[in-house]
Amino acid sequence: MSAETLQEREGQITSADGKRLHWRCWVPAAPGLTLAVIHGHGEHGGRYASLAGAMAGHGIATYALDYRGHGSSEGPRGHALSWDDLIADAVAFNAKVAQEASGEVVPLGHSVGGSIVLSAVVRGRLRPRRFVVSSPALRVLGKVPAWKVGLGRVASKLAPSIALDTELNADHISRDPAVVAAYRADPQVHSRMSARFYTEWQAANAEIQARAPEIRIPFLATHGGGDQIIDPAATEVVYNRATAPGKKLIIYPGYFHEPYNDTGSERVFADLAEWLGA
Repeated sequence: MSAETLQEREGQITSADGKRLHWRCWVPAAPGLTLAVIHGHGEHGGRYASLAGAMAGHGIATYALDYRGHGSSEGPRGHALSWDDLIADAVAFNAKVAQEASGEVVPLGHSVGGSIVLSAVVRGRLRPRRFVVSSPALRVLGKVPAWKVGLGRVASKLAPSIALDTELNADHISRDPAVVAAYRADPQVHSRMSARFYTEWQAANAEIQARAPEIRIPFLATHGGGDQIIDPAATEVVYNRATAPGKKLIIYPGYFHEPYNDTGSERVFADLAEWLGA
């Protein structure tokens, strides 16, 4: 797909509580369907350009949101007062994409974005024909220090916007050194997570686990088998409990947390395009 035939645009929507939320898109000529991407925590939609380029070759458009507190969108970095605010951001974004797209819109959530999409589905806030989750952030690998968990719970009630460093090791996002270097150098990437965001995220994950049998919409779940950030086993648990027809799970042996940005991403892109029927 040449640069001349791939249209790139950016814009804004207004959230339910009045925040300006940034989005961008990569649209090939006459796309057959459109992906609506919800990114992971600490990053932004611009990091999905490689995915968009690969999908464009299959006639698929890609839109990507910067949800509140991330990228070019408004809000304190890494903060959300409620999980429902994040779901509302995703719902508003999908509505915007549906207004512009000529065909089917498929929500795609990566990492924390995957948790947001799953929450929106189990709560009935998103009702797509199908959806995709990549390395959904359902259970963190490694033990979070007890003092940090305790502080987070207290601060969530008394000072919800107070943020701590997630201490994410960028070496664990991808096996590609160039991807890791770009992540570290990206001024729109951050490692802040507010106390309220953390407690809301954990509560949402518990709800997803409990309500997984209510997931009746076909979906594709992918995860890197070598992910050192988020536990692939948690993705398998939700997948196995979901009652959706046409569901599919792919675990990529050795791949790190971001399969779309990892060595061998061509395989991941091909599997996604095949599942989408492109």
